[in-house]
Amino acid sequence: MSAGPKPEVSLSYSSNSVDGKTSVTNNQASWVGEGWDTASNYIERSYQQCSDRGTGTADLCWFSNKTVSMVFHGKSTRLILDDASGKWHPEADDGSKVDLVQDLNVANGDYERQYWRITTQDGTQYYFGKHKRYASDPDSTNSVQRVLVYGIGSSDPCYVKNQPYNSGCDRAYRWNLDYVVDPVGNTMTYFYERYQGKYGNWNGANNWVYDITARLKRIDYGARAGSEGTSPPSARVNFVVNPRCNPASTNCSAYPDVPWDQYCPTTQTSACNIYTPTFWTPWQLSQIYTEVPDPVTGGYQQVDSYFMNKTFPDMQDGTPAALWMQSFQRTGKVGTDLSLPAMTFSGNPMRNRVNNGTSNHYRIVGVLTGTSEEVTVQYKAPDCDANNISSITPSQNTLRCFPGDGSWFHKYVVESVIDKDLTGGSPDQMSSYAYLQGGSTVPALWRMDLANETVPQAKHGYTDFAGYPTVTIAQGPAGGPQTKTEKVYFRSLAGDPLPDGTTRQVWVVDGTGQQIYDFGQVRGSVREERTYDGDKVVQRVLHSWRFAGPNGYDNPTATRTGSWYNATAKAYQAVENDTQTQTLPNTTLSAGSASTGTPSTCRPRPTTPRPAPARSRK
Repeated sequence: MSAGPKPEVSLSYSSNSVDGKTSVTNNQASWVGEGWDTASNYIERSYQQCSDRGTGTADLCWFSNKTVSMVFHGKSTRLILDDASGKWHPEADDGSKVDLVQDLNVANGDYERQYWRITTQDGTQYYFGKHKRYASDPDSTNSVQRVLVYGIGSSDPCYVKNQPYNSGCDRAYRWNLDYVVDPVGNTMTYFYERYQGKYGNWNGANNWVYDITARLKRIDYGARAGSEGTSPPSARVNFVVNPRCNPASTNCSAYPDVPWDQYCPTTQTSACNIYTPTFWTPWQLSQIYTEVPDPVTGGYQQVDSYFMNKTFPDMQDGTPAALWMQSFQRTGKVGTDLSLPAMTFSGNPMRNRVNNGTSNHYRIVGVLTGTSEEVTVQYKAPDCDANNISSITPSQNTLRCFPGDGSWFHKYVVESVIDKDLTGGSPDQMSSYAYLQGGSTVPALWRMDLANETVPQAKHGYTDFAGYPTVTIAQGPAGGPQTKTEKVYFRSLAGDPLPDGTTRQVWVVDGTGQQIYDFGQVRGSVREERTYDGDKVVQRVLHSWRFAGPNGYDNPTATRTGSWYNATAKAYQAVENDTQTQTLPNTTLSAGSASTGTPSTCRPRPTTPRPAPARSRK
């Protein structure tokens, strides 16, 4: 085993990510397939549409140096620049030190040559957009994605007085994680491949090259800081891509979900009639393989290979097909190849639109694990239709649908999951989910979507699913005894802007009658877990939170102003400081078989109030 940091590579599926997709929005399926994604780590800055600044163009304009967010280790958070100290903090502050570094010797493509460094509490340093590990490094990570950004205001970067066309420069819109150094100098490096195109900037006055996307190409680990370019790493993970085309077509001529009509190649010299940058991928991930040095050849030998088979199934309503992962198979490559049975995924097209058409998209409904197990997924039926949406007040919406693009869209949640032993040796195991609106002083299910501050207030709507306050889970043999548990969640509804200019005041209500403010910094966390015997609560576990600092919630780790929807944005370090378990008297627990479960990467998770990772929508 190599010393030092090691990569965490996973494929995860969430049916949540499919909700709201249409053929007219920039919602291309990921490089893995519809609903799937790989674990990514990046820092992103949002820019404003220049049309919102009155330029009459479709370029991107500078908005603020403060509109920064981070996706790191499976969590998404804004980064808050403290007005007083000038230091950065995660909004959900975990104690990590955040530095925005400017190094004029770093040629990473960003106009200001900036990159980020996150130092976690164990002393490990994570670099985003560093580009090279040390000055003489022979390799570049290509980890920065850049685009032309105009400075229209006199205080904006790159502003040239009375020359708006000349007031643009290349700025990073995404810094990908590219270098990790542990406290004793062991390292890991992420390498990327960028895909570039041109667009006609300033209404076609010129053709400008920008990064349409970037994809992870390789991870090296088991190396030492300062010698990575000359000493081979002790292990590598490689990511292989293929064109995102229909396998049934000849010469890869059909790309069902690639917007080539929005593309001008970097070699084009004639005028490009695409006047705005677009962001998508021409690739699909087809294989991941691991390798270690081969002492005989001096090169590398494969250890494991993971192959993905993709299709473009018919949506059955005329909606353009989207990339779908049909199967996944692991093969051991040491000695004679040995392949495990493939895991296969079946899906059904389900309508996304409530009205104005259907806009079908596939969601997983079945999994054959390859190990004699079959998983069947059932979703709850929609509770919105073309007749009842007219009576919905978006800010008070208690139904599973939301408005957008002049239409309404369904929100799907999982109702049940059945695990079937195909050998017949065990009874079917069933997990069923019930979603309740008790547990909060406000039953609304939707928050205002505040992910992108650069969008004018009038364009924001109540489309961020906060989730249900309470979720009940029953598990056990189908038709047999079931264990029943219930969880009450924080949903971060407190402080949500309302149409009248006020903000929501919301409290979580547990089974003891206590009311706890629905803090944003603990969104998706559990306040109470209840265990039942029949209809009787026999045990409850209460989770309490505090905010670090002498004055708790009155002492944020960072405060900054300038947001249109809130006078201030604050970072807090939330700590779970107490867990209280209450076993109620005169009760007994019934015996029941828990669900056998399946790997989390091969079944949809039920929709709970847990926040989804942020996604870039330029």
